[in-house]
Amino acid sequence: MRRILASRRITLTFVLILLPVSASASDNWIEVQSPHFRVQSNAGEKEARKVADQFEQIRNMFHMAFSALRVDPPQPIVIVAAKNENTIKMFLPEEWEVKGHLHHAGMYQPAQDKDYVVLRLDTQGDNPFHTLYHEYTHALLRLNFSNLPLWLNEGLAEFFGNTTLGDKEIKTGTIDSGHLYLLNQSKLIPIETLLEVDHRSPYYNETNRASVFYAESWALVHFLMMDEDARQKQLLKNFLSAWGKTGNQVDAAREAFGDLKQFGKKIEAYSRQGSFRIGIVKAGQGAAEKRYAVRSVSAGEALAPICPSRTKLSGTTTTGGMKPRKRTRKWWKPSSWGRPDSLRNIFTDSS
Repeated sequence: MRRILASRRITLTFVLILLPVSASASDNWIEVQSPHFRVQSNAGEKEARKVADQFEQIRNMFHMAFSALRVDPPQPIVIVAAKNENTIKMFLPEEWEVKGHLHHAGMYQPAQDKDYVVLRLDTQGDNPFHTLYHEYTHALLRLNFSNLPLWLNEGLAEFFGNTTLGDKEIKTGTIDSGHLYLLNQSKLIPIETLLEVDHRSPYYNETNRASVFYAESWALVHFLMMDEDARQKQLLKNFLSAWGKTGNQVDAAREAFGDLKQFGKKIEAYSRQGSFRIGIVKAGQGAAEKRYAVRSVSAGEALAPICPSRTKLSGTTTTGGMKPRKRTRKWWKPSSWGRPDSLRNIFTDSS
């Protein structure tokens, strides 16, 4: 059965954290600097270099496949590659405090002057780089779009998380056998409910429900992007167009997909079929510069930016020096990059 660990982008609510003395005393942290990323890890130089190289390659894939997509944020991206569960606990302690809470293998954390990706290196699965690709997809989605629906955000991250990199071609949307197993063994979430899941929902936080949410979000996005009939009818483009006009996902889905109960049955049948289409991208030249700069860092330097003292503010969230962000029902920023039509143009015309 697929790993229960999953990945997601989260905004942390803050309580005081004291870093365990044993972790800071016994772990040797190293930093590897590649052309576009900085990797800090307690898993050794070899693993840190591997992570940096994979980030450079997946960045190159997005740059080649989606020319309109911005791939370089104005602030640096720092990847913290945690070697095991004990390390990841320091970033997400609350997930081990509540019985039955989903244990995430990674997170994407924006800050004031840097963006952080935290990922766990010892997870199991068909693709050892799934968490890495998943989290980088979140970083790009946040850079280009604002307030995407959770199912679409996670579905796209799972879709591109299942990417395999080759010397001559890159395969996107490859099949996650764990997702298929879960979808075949579980009762699926009604489409209308799936559309309305948010970060506070049990479907996003409780282990059993969240696993189905991730799998079904992947299946829905895979169907919209890869199914021949869905592409011919431009279902994703029609949904995004309707959503852009109304700001209401359920109404937009009814307009684009028709009766949602029948559409749910179609997604269920799709997830249980025997063969699937995948996307093929010709591999370009990867990161040419492999002489990455390497230096030793202290545990405090590696961990302090993501584990500061935390403060919860009523009605707002704040993260490590960031200004509090009010919750809003607005679906996109007034910038053209945040609008559904830009998402429609990038992912439906290029995939």
